[in-house]
Amino acid sequence: MPTCKWGVVIAGVISSNREAMNIQRIAETFRKALGAAAHEARNYSWPKGVANSDVLRIFQEDITSARALGLEWEEISRELARAGVHKKNGTFFNGPEIRVYASRWRGRSKLLNETSAPNAAAPDGLLKEFPFAKIDELNRSIKPCFSGADATFIPPHELFAGSRMLIRLEALSSSRMDGIRCTLKDLLVLEAKGKEVEAPSRPRAVHKVRQYVAALEHFIPVVQQKGRMGLTAKLIHQLHQAVLFGKNPTDDSPIYCEGLSPIQVEHGLGYLVRFMQQEVEPASGAALARATLAHAYFDALHVFSMGNSRVGRLLLTLILTVYGVQPILLAGTIETAKTEYMMTMQRAQREHASMPLVKFMAGSMITARKREEEIAHEFLRLTALWKDRLGFKKSSSINNVIDILPSYPVVTTKLLARLLEVNVETAYSRIEQLTEAGIIEELTGKRHSRVFGARAILRVLEES
Repeated sequence: MPTCKWGVVIAGVISSNREAMNIQRIAETFRKALGAAAHEARNYSWPKGVANSDVLRIFQEDITSARALGLEWEEISRELARAGVHKKNGTFFNGPEIRVYASRWRGRSKLLNETSAPNAAAPDGLLKEFPFAKIDELNRSIKPCFSGADATFIPPHELFAGSRMLIRLEALSSSRMDGIRCTLKDLLVLEAKGKEVEAPSRPRAVHKVRQYVAALEHFIPVVQQKGRMGLTAKLIHQLHQAVLFGKNPTDDSPIYCEGLSPIQVEHGLGYLVRFMQQEVEPASGAALARATLAHAYFDALHVFSMGNSRVGRLLLTLILTVYGVQPILLAGTIETAKTEYMMTMQRAQREHASMPLVKFMAGSMITARKREEEIAHEFLRLTALWKDRLGFKKSSSINNVIDILPSYPVVTTKLLARLLEVNVETAYSRIEQLTEAGIIEELTGKRHSRVFGARAILRVLEES
């Protein structure tokens, strides 16, 4: 942001709820910024201290998200023009101008701008200032969120048939926070059809969400097996590659933020890794505090050119997994309180006032667990109702299909045949039975390459 006093005016009106190229919100943000600056300057124009680059930088995250979704510079120019965003002389920004200004955004965090080494805001320093006297209270409030014999989540998380869907809801929420939007139905159709999939309504967004899903499904077992020693700089690089580019998780070719030296990156990530790998009592308030502070620290480092937020939330999920927490759906609860999340994050980073952020995370975990319980119980109710409606014996193979639906609410004949380990003809017969009973229905309206879905299951997930 600019160093002049008008930069403070502009920064103050940037919305914390960002969504890639949301025309209405961009227009409102621009009007507020111009109005605030005009009030200070006592006329309705940008003050002399504001450059065109300052005006455009208000929408840096919108432009970055749009580029991540594949929009060309001229397309971004047209969208900004539609929102009424203009230069100081009243003309609109063109594509090449936006590209030049964007190339100058180094994206350095305050932490790395102020010091060559991140010791000024090191996680150990934050943790030493953490009020451990309140940890006992925190332990009691978040105990149900931890795995183990004392967990109150019913059914047990590892046996919950719908946990596959919770991972997808997590990926959808985390991606939405970066302006990458698609529907749950589009994502599940893409997965059900596999290589046969036709381009959905927003193919780039759907594939990017799918990359997040793949990263979760690949790396959760990895860190569960390796434990704390699996939390490494290489893991962070792999997360970035997997989430942003969908490359093989073993590929280690990070793209760092422009302006950061390798020494800064190595020092910052090295400090973070040592902090994450320190021994901590599992399933405790101290574990939650350490995971939260590591998340805040990575966010402050801002080492990559783009995708830092998604990688940071994915890293938080993995840290919590190592520390004995059941973290699925955490991004969804953070998304609903994004303003509070960002405010408490900034306080932890700038003032080392970390307790509000840790309490926010504890509250988010409790809310997430309640949501998971509600989904689990609703799935149990639906499957019991369907089995009773069909009236087959408990050993009937059709009941096996019903048990699969919470995890695979959208299927094709080939996918169902693979899941049941039967031939395609048998799978098609089961689909016909469920269709006649009104449990599933065809989703695409096509005669060939048909996709079937349990709308009741989808409704539970979409309304959660």
